[in-house]
Amino acid sequence: MVTLLSQLVGIPANATSVPLESTRASYAATIQHTYYYLFQKQDIVANKSVLFYRQSEGFQAQTIRDTLPRRA
Repeated sequence: MVTLLSQLVGIPANATSVPLESTRASYAATIQHTYYYLFQKQDIVANKSVLFYRQSEGFQAQTIRDTLPRRA
């Protein structure tokens, strides 16, 4: 279901680029990652120091950086 929804909204096949010396694993960005960008609570919208939902929690900031599209 996740793969189908990701394809329907136009998310191409992908994988995050993770340095070899990193402790985290590479993964594909899917529809599940869109909640960082689409669903924002009002207190986050009004906050000057937080741009994305859950960005200040644990390793979420790295996940956001990994799933944002990069220019080729």
